[in-house]
Amino acid sequence: MQTTRFAILGILKRASDGATIEALAKDLGLATMTVRQHLTILERDGYVTFRQVRRPLGRPRHVYTITSAADEVFPKNYALLTERILDAVRTLEANELTGLTNEAKVGLIFQKMADGLAAEHAPRLLARPLHERIEAVTALLNQEGAISEWEGYGERYEIRSFNCPYQRVAETNQQLCDWHRRLLERLIGQPIRLERCLMSGESMDTYVVQVPSAQVLTYPLADVEMS
Repeated sequence: MQTTRFAILGILKRASDGATIEALAKDLGLATMTVRQHLTILERDGYVTFRQVRRPLGRPRHVYTITSAADEVFPKNYALLTERILDAVRTLEANELTGLTNEAKVGLIFQKMADGLAAEHAPRLLARPLHERIEAVTALLNQEGAISEWEGYGERYEIRSFNCPYQRVAETNQQLCDWHRRLLERLIGQPIRLERCLMSGESMDTYVVQVPSAQVLTYPLADVEMS
């Protein structure tokens, strides 16, 4: 997809309430006419839609939002997920599956996936200050294609992910979302709550880290450039 149109979709994916042509033009540093032309193509292809918002004065504004069809434009990483599942299956012992339900067997595989990834990354992460751990985990999420950012609010930190790289699997398997949350807990070393979830129809996954000490500094939003 053309770079500017992909950038427009990226902005709209983060904007839960949508964005006007003027706002998109400002974010992209482009003329409104140029943005309008790109939006016309995206609308034709079924990737964006718009609604009219009336104002006290003047003509109604068009507010553009992304469609579900655009989800396939964003990174998907099913090959990586398959590789991790196979690695986890290779570590299974025959007696570990005895007496388990089918759901429990799936849960065991996800647990082993978490064990492997935690063993790979946790030793170097847990020695860092909390905000550096959160920053590093956000970077790992982006390597998977999650389009993530983080922000700190004193005792509260948020990691927000706007794309699910395993979307079609997660749609039919909630355990995948639970696995991701548990893995982030092990990498960050703090309890994490999944406050919002893409698979529940929300515009993003929001992982909340509640810090027990009020002495943690607040750090600015760390945005990630889309490529």
